[in-house]
Amino acid sequence: MQTLFRLNIPMMITNLQINALAAVVILLILANNRNSPVCPPENRSFRLLLIHLLILLALDSAMWSVNLQQFPGARILNLIVNYAYYAEQSILGYLWGMYSHRLTRLELTPQGRWLHRLPLVTGLAILCANPMTQSVFVISADNVYSRGWGILGSIYAVCAFFYLIEAMLLAVFRLNHLSDEERKDGWNLLVGSALPVLGAVLQMLWYGVTAIWSFGALSVLILYLNVQSRHAAKAEKELEQSRISVMLSQIQPHFLYNALLGIKELCDTEPGKASDALEHFSYFLRGNLDSLTITRLIPFTKELEHIEDYLYLEKMRYEERIEIEWQIEYKNFMLPPLTLQPIIENAVRHGITKKNEGGKLTIRTEQIEDSILITVRDDGAGFDINEPKNDGKTHIGIENVRKRLEMMCGGALIVKSEKEVGTEVTIILPQRRVDPVENYSGGR
Repeated sequence: MQTLFRLNIPMMITNLQINALAAVVILLILANNRNSPVCPPENRSFRLLLIHLLILLALDSAMWSVNLQQFPGARILNLIVNYAYYAEQSILGYLWGMYSHRLTRLELTPQGRWLHRLPLVTGLAILCANPMTQSVFVISADNVYSRGWGILGSIYAVCAFFYLIEAMLLAVFRLNHLSDEERKDGWNLLVGSALPVLGAVLQMLWYGVTAIWSFGALSVLILYLNVQSRHAAKAEKELEQSRISVMLSQIQPHFLYNALLGIKELCDTEPGKASDALEHFSYFLRGNLDSLTITRLIPFTKELEHIEDYLYLEKMRYEERIEIEWQIEYKNFMLPPLTLQPIIENAVRHGITKKNEGGKLTIRTEQIEDSILITVRDDGAGFDINEPKNDGKTHIGIENVRKRLEMMCGGALIVKSEKEVGTEVTIILPQRRVDPVENYSGGR
């Protein structure tokens, strides 16, 4: 059995401060990680890992605080805290092992999971036998903590750190089997698993210093930054795909054909109007193509110009069947490119023009408290929002707009519709200061 732990006030204060700092780091990571838009299995495992590491830090601080205290029940409390601490240490190791398997894309079979729990079960069994063997730790009659020793104590230590060693070996083994994007996960797992092992070695050599959990907090910070960067890259990729999908969905062959055919007819009858229509048509196409390269928010006035070009061409075709009412009360805000145009196109194509007599399209903007509201309303055919679409079309336009609003500015999109009454789409944009996009023409 090792030398009894003797109270060292400065060291105790230092360790409590280290634990508090590590806990603050973990709480900040948890708060940010909870709002992550992507939650793959390894991310859920990571959150569970953080929660148990936070519990372990609290138990370690409690051990430091209660050791050598002489108030009634202090020794019982010290025993309870220590048993909870060592049990949590084994559980945390197991969770780290499960996380490492998910991160390296090496899932266990059902039989493999039972075998993988063996070190955890063995460690907990040795801990349960500790009152008889005193192999893990000892609390003396005067409430002084000391480490246990002997073969069982060594086996417990091996079981407790088995999963960290396993994670390091998994990372090394999988580095050559992962893609370039996933290989970064392997390196971060290797470094993240090595740090607590290093802290444990230092703690064994320098008795009384809580190095392992401060190193553990540093490890999860490294892993978290890796998770965040991966999610940011994935979100950017999805945003790019969404932007391209929206752009392509707007360049409809039928619309282009009908617009060009209408311009051709005007060339024979009203050359002046044909020239104006051709100008709007070129601006419309340029605005769509420009959206491919824009990764930031654009001024609403540019989006407004784009939908004016689109509606000019539709009015050219449907004439009096489309009535447009503008209620633009507020213009000084930003939004993702091609936000309104897909919504207005849906209102025209699937709402107003589905009725023989046509209908009215109302476009309204207003500022309410800290948000901008954009409303697009039509009194066209309408639809049942709960009825699945079985017309063979993809209907990706509105969903892509909703996704880009959420990802680029924290906005929302609400659709209300009723058959034979019409449709109302409301866009809610949180108001915040965003610099305009430099050199963006918006089609003009």
